[in-house]
Amino acid sequence: VEAAPLRDEPAEPAPHIVGTADPEDETRAAVRRLVEHAARGAAFGRMALLYPVGEPYARLVPELLDGAAIPWNGPSAERLADAVVGRVLTGLLDLTETGFPRDGVAAWLAAGPILDSDGRRVPGARWDLLSRAAGVVGGPGQWLERLGHHADELDADLAAARADHDEPDWRVPQLERDREQTQRLRAFVDELVRVAAPPASTTWAGFSGWASQLLARYVGGEGQRHDWPERDLDAARRVDAVLAELAALDAVGSAVDLSRFRAALASALDAPGPHAGRFGTGVFVGPLHAAFGAEFEVVTILGGTEGTLPPHGREDPFLTDVDRTATGMPTSADRRAEDRRDYCAALVGADAVTVSFHRADPRAQQPRLPARWVLDAAASHVGHPVTAEWLRAVDGPAPWLDVIPSFEAGVVRDREAGSLLERDLRALVEWRDTGRSVEDHPLAVDALARGYRLDAARSSRAFTAYDGRCGATPSGVGPAVSATALQDWATCPFRFLLRRVLRVREVRRPEAAETIQPLDEGLLVHAILETFVREHPPASPDAPWSNADRTRMLELVEARCRDAEQRGVTGRPLLWRFAQRRIRRTALHFLQVDEAVRRQHGAAPGPDDLEVAFGEPGQPDVVVPLPEGRAVRFRGRIDRLDRSPDGRTVVVYDYKTGNPARADSLADDPVLAGQRLQLPVYAHAAKALTGATDAEAYYWYTRAEDPPGEDDGFALDPDRQRRFVEVLDAIVDGVDQGSFPAVPGDRDYNPYEYRETFAHCFSCPYDRLCPADRATAWERKQEDDALTPYESLADAE
Repeated sequence: VEAAPLRDEPAEPAPHIVGTADPEDETRAAVRRLVEHAARGAAFGRMALLYPVGEPYARLVPELLDGAAIPWNGPSAERLADAVVGRVLTGLLDLTETGFPRDGVAAWLAAGPILDSDGRRVPGARWDLLSRAAGVVGGPGQWLERLGHHADELDADLAAARADHDEPDWRVPQLERDREQTQRLRAFVDELVRVAAPPASTTWAGFSGWASQLLARYVGGEGQRHDWPERDLDAARRVDAVLAELAALDAVGSAVDLSRFRAALASALDAPGPHAGRFGTGVFVGPLHAAFGAEFEVVTILGGTEGTLPPHGREDPFLTDVDRTATGMPTSADRRAEDRRDYCAALVGADAVTVSFHRADPRAQQPRLPARWVLDAAASHVGHPVTAEWLRAVDGPAPWLDVIPSFEAGVVRDREAGSLLERDLRALVEWRDTGRSVEDHPLAVDALARGYRLDAARSSRAFTAYDGRCGATPSGVGPAVSATALQDWATCPFRFLLRRVLRVREVRRPEAAETIQPLDEGLLVHAILETFVREHPPASPDAPWSNADRTRMLELVEARCRDAEQRGVTGRPLLWRFAQRRIRRTALHFLQVDEAVRRQHGAAPGPDDLEVAFGEPGQPDVVVPLPEGRAVRFRGRIDRLDRSPDGRTVVVYDYKTGNPARADSLADDPVLAGQRLQLPVYAHAAKALTGATDAEAYYWYTRAEDPPGEDDGFALDPDRQRRFVEVLDAIVDGVDQGSFPAVPGDRDYNPYEYRETFAHCFSCPYDRLCPADRATAWERKQEDDALTPYESLADAE
């Protein structure tokens, strides 16, 4: 249809204008107005919700209409590629072309009900976590190698857990499930790589048959889709028809490869789905041009922001308007005329027309201005030209304009609620405005009661169950505990709750790692130093290291770095090269510092004095008595234990690969208010293991230039022992009482993420679980007597 020139258009009626905060409020306001018209007697089948651009209205409008139980119909916004079978097939072809990246495989497993070789639906979420833990990044060989390596690690963990009677009951079954699922995933990927290999055929029929076989293998046939929604079943049949049509292209006589087949399939699956609902039944929902020629009583046009009414009419840079005119193709001016025609047709064909705009786009974090045609409509109401700033500034009542400043204002001020939820919210607001307590409303007493109690408890000055007060626990810290576990409580009890009680853990995406993580680098350096000293125990405290020893140290560095690469923990290659240089320097520097350390303390380690276990099966227990007849049994491993020649003194070292500039001095408080418990625990363990009468313990910062000094450790004398027991008693009190507040610490600058945060949140994996006002929340609760155990740590210091 040829568009008429704009100068011949009749004067369209001026629509009612609605301004809202964002697209969701805009859509909710439109739904409320439909309900209002329906209350006046208009039929939903005579209404239309239109939009000039699909995003986000093609998604928002059906969701809100379904939530309000309002029937609707319209052209489908989905494509065959969005259906289950379309996602599975295109995702599988993408994996074939991209080399099976881990995140791609995980996304494909979540795209639909994928079946394994036994016809069972695969646990996609669980396999995603296992592949992360295995360090898989991508590539068929890496999948098999690293999953096999991870299965071996699980076997070793399982053997250790079965031998340890102190392990919780859930530990062994969990490891057994993880090992079984890892083996299943490895077998599945091995088959996937073979089955998804492109065929050698160069015919369309060959590729179409291959694609059909992939679908039958991984989503099953019709008989295995009995629980699928009818819409997905219909889409699957249409995809089968698409593959049959592609197979018929052999009649053209052209050869095909995977890339060409993939492009043709993508084009075919871009076809829209069937019309949703039946025209005339329910509200018509669709783009503005889809309503051309239809008559409605009520029309609402959403998305009247700058650049949409009219749309940006840019000239095609590859096929200019001059070329289009010469060939008889529509130009950009023709498209603008058609857009204007569709807009005018919507205005003149209805009894009640509303055009709405929003003032901000939350996703883009940008303000939005009213569209030019919306300004024209406003000008026709007031009788003079208006600007976007003028229209945005209007906040008073006007018969032609509704300004809805917020979601609450729309729910309260509009005549009709858009859904049952909005009706309930309006009832709560009206109840509150009459001076009655919201907590006494029937809705609050029933459905919202727990939420109101949570909000009231967290905003109070009392330390409640909603802030981490879990009540007394009969098991306390458990039968055997590590020093680092109790350090977690002394730093932030909420971290202890999540990590040690609830066992919440973070599983990183290996492909997102830019470089090796500090924890992985620390384990790597520990393994290098342990192996070297175990192989070359110093003959005496004064024995120097030779050039041959330095050569061997570098050989161990290379071997351990290769192992780290195989485990997939090294990050990007260039940054890994820099990290390797740092690790080499650390290893060689260790030899120099080690000579000074042995001479200073007159002690040296033996071959069995590395990674010395205690509190584990077959190892001596380390029990620290506490007041009132209580005691704590510890378990752990000492990085290194040096003995004096006479055996009376032992010196314990705990390697630290972090930045020594951030190390805290132990001269004033040997346990730093409970945040450094390892040294006294290791000193106790060393005396129990060796029978020595004196014990010293030090943190050894492997990047530091100088040997460990008094700021890094101490000899365990009676005063330090008393301070250790005092703090340990407070920690056990807090755990026994179930007191787990979130303590952020002082505000400080995080040098690793280049942002200001809190001292206890620098490297905490649960940082995102805590509220933004965590410091204010902690200050508000501090005076509660239930927090006495934690407060006593600092008081004693």
